[in-house]
Amino acid sequence: MSLRERAVGRLVTLQPNRKYRATEQLVAELSLAPPGRERQLVRANAAFVWTYYGQFLRLAASGARRRAISRVDAIGAANLEAARSAGRGVILLSVHLGDFDVAGAWLAECCGLTPVVVTAPLRPAWRERMFTVIRRRCGVVVRDVEATGIDQLAADLGRGRLVLAMLDRRPHRRAAVSTARMFGRSTAAPAGMAILAATTGAPLLPAATWRGSDGRLVAWFGESVATTDEATALVQVAACADQLGEHIHAHPEQWHVPADLRQIAWAPDGAASEFADRRARDVPGTAHVPV
Repeated sequence: MSLRERAVGRLVTLQPNRKYRATEQLVAELSLAPPGRERQLVRANAAFVWTYYGQFLRLAASGARRRAISRVDAIGAANLEAARSAGRGVILLSVHLGDFDVAGAWLAECCGLTPVVVTAPLRPAWRERMFTVIRRRCGVVVRDVEATGIDQLAADLGRGRLVLAMLDRRPHRRAAVSTARMFGRSTAAPAGMAILAATTGAPLLPAATWRGSDGRLVAWFGESVATTDEATALVQVAACADQLGEHIHAHPEQWHVPADLRQIAWAPDGAASEFADRRARDVPGTAHVPV
């Protein structure tokens, strides 16, 4: 980290700021830093987020975007290729870690995959427009969570696209959820991804990104699992959540903590029964199931 980044991290965390107060709280709750070094981690996180936004804005320019994706190193690229070679599209399970938008541009421009992201409305409205415009320039399809269901995403997979779900955030309020584990806690996982995998046969593939010490982006891909059995798919989603939590623990300074901690994916009581009740109402069709 440069001296300027350290100075920015120190300055930002000295100001009243919900996001960094939330980061401070999670660092303490999850023991993400060694004792006595919690404040340094919060400052490092502030500095990283500052540079992330700078990198993200540069993706709007084609030249800067090409330079960014030229600095991506893939770990487990064979796992990504094996998943896509099945010809059923790919369901990518990830978390808000590192420069994940650079990875989206890399997947589109270097791997020939079209990432599909389902997002909730952002406030203020200009921020949502900024993210949507830049992501579309990177070759990413952006869908509104309020208007997107299993049927639309199944169609995306049928076209060979990559459907992305972030497991560190709470699923949409209308979505079916199942329970998983992350950081040793019960986590609300998007059961819609398991339903989608079982319905389409598309493989579930865990993935994460982080910035290496040399400034290059690491894009990691784990082993994929393809199944048409919903129970097996639910188990795989849960396993991915636990595995991705380990990557956050390894790079906590690059985790994008929301200002509102209610967005974190800790499972509410009764999450599993909520999923069972919702599935019972959805049978026999699943096309309208919200994601």
